[in-house]
Amino acid sequence: MNEKLKRTIENLSEMDAYMNKNIRSTYIDHIVYKLKRGIYPKGSLERVEKLIGRHNKIVAKKKRLLNRG
Repeated sequence: MNEKLKRTIENLSEMDAYMNKNIRSTYIDHIVYKLKRGIYPKGSLERVEKLIGRHNKIVAKKKRLLNRG
C-alpha cells in the first residue's frame, strides 16, 4: 500500500465515531436510562441510527480502498 492510501484509511478510521467504545457505551447507557424512566428517547435513537449509518458507509469505503489498493 502506498502512503496516500494508508493516510486515507487512517482518516476514515478517525472519522468513525461508532468504533469508539466510550461514545458507543454512552449512547447506549443514555437510551437505557431513558427507557427505564418510561421515556421513549426518539432523539437519541435517531442519533444512534445516523452514527451506525455513517459507520457502515465508512466500512464500505475502507473495504473498496483495500480491494483497490
